[in-house]
Amino acid sequence: MFLTEIKNLQCMWYLWAMIGCAALCLGIPMYLVYHTDKRKKTAHDKKFRLGRFLSKKKDSDSKS
Repeated sequence: MFLTEIKNLQCMWYLWAMIGCAALCLGIPMYLVYHTDKRKKTAHDKKFRLGRFLSKKKDSDSKS
């Protein structure tokens, strides 16, 4: 029984390596798509003055 446990532990690095590889293969494209879409949305908002680029000017100076 002890020999089978050692053999299983020696093969576990392969499992963790495959999990890490899958995480990288999925995570990097997901991050790039998110980052690209965020950049496109910011450019769109600047163009059409939406969101935080909405120009709301306070009329406090016009009371003179």
